[in-house]
Amino acid sequence: MYNIKFRDYFYYMTDIPDIQKKTTPDNTGNQKPELYGVGGWLLFFWISLVFFDPLYTVVTQYQFFDMQELTYPGLENYPEWGNMKWFFWGMTIFCIMLSWIAGYFLNCRYKWSSVRLAILILWVTGPLQIVLATFYLGMNFENLSRSYLFVECFWAVVKLSIITLLWMWYLLKSERVRNTYVKNDPVRE
Repeated sequence: MYNIKFRDYFYYMTDIPDIQKKTTPDNTGNQKPELYGVGGWLLFFWISLVFFDPLYTVVTQYQFFDMQELTYPGLENYPEWGNMKWFFWGMTIFCIMLSWIAGYFLNCRYKWSSVRLAILILWVTGPLQIVLATFYLGMNFENLSRSYLFVECFWAVVKLSIITLLWMWYLLKSERVRNTYVKNDPVRE
């Protein structure tokens, strides 16, 4: 019968380059597989960027708005609440589109500029998004405690900055990323 492995079927269906396709001779003259293509941690990063992060953002934002409206039943009658929902849903959709753009470039365009774009989008959709949201809340809701808002924003930005720095470090130092997205290649750039 046929001996098809799930891994081979997955690479066939997703058109992700297999790491076994590109080999280089090592110092003994033998062929060894080179880390190349969207796989391993880079695949995990790509799936997180394109699927998990947008899904998590939409679900948690929906739960937040739903919980607030259940806790405070007359909240829908305030125009500030409607404006805030429009602002946050708009910002969420914008950040999801940016994540999808970064995912597209990382998966389809093997240029170093794709990595730089992904790093920029990580900073925009992470810490910068929290700062903009906090600025919006501080400007439009005077009765919010400024110190509480600042402390919550500060720790959220610290947490997201650490996560962003770790992914940035991976994207800049990984052998797989270095082999897949070649710097200064006139053919690819």
